[in-house]
Amino acid sequence: MAMRLPSGSAPADQPAEKPSAARILVAEDNEINAAMMATMLRRLGYAVRTAADGAAAVAAVAAGEADLVLMDMRMPVMDGLEATRRIRALPGPEARVPVVALTADALPERVAGYLAAGLDAALAKPIDRDALVATLARLLGRPTPSSPRGAAPA
Repeated sequence: MAMRLPSGSAPADQPAEKPSAARILVAEDNEINAAMMATMLRRLGYAVRTAADGAAAVAAVAAGEADLVLMDMRMPVMDGLEATRRIRALPGPEARVPVVALTADALPERVAGYLAAGLDAALAKPIDRDALVATLARLLGRPTPSSPRGAAPA
């Protein structure tokens, strides 16, 4: 079952989600990691949903609920690699939703395997904010919607 964080209320130090913000699905089974990632993404101006396992992530993408997926590679029910394979097998544009591996195992040969399996990029845990921002901008084809510092990265 997907864990969903409240989308209507954001703490005062966070910008409100914009209707035109890219929708990012965070597929992460660790609730603390998912909440931290969701907070970081919301502060950057993205709309965020979470999924607690790969099967829930596939269902969300199939329902057209994501413009990009940040996919933990080790989850219960269905791991990130299998979930990505199933996303790539979906009919229509959902099969082309960018998927980014989130992994503590970021050895070059492992990352090469992820890319060969259909993932678009990989980010090492713990996630570096600048690497995340650059990856999202590249894969979504637009700069970060907003930033706490007021300017989108170049």
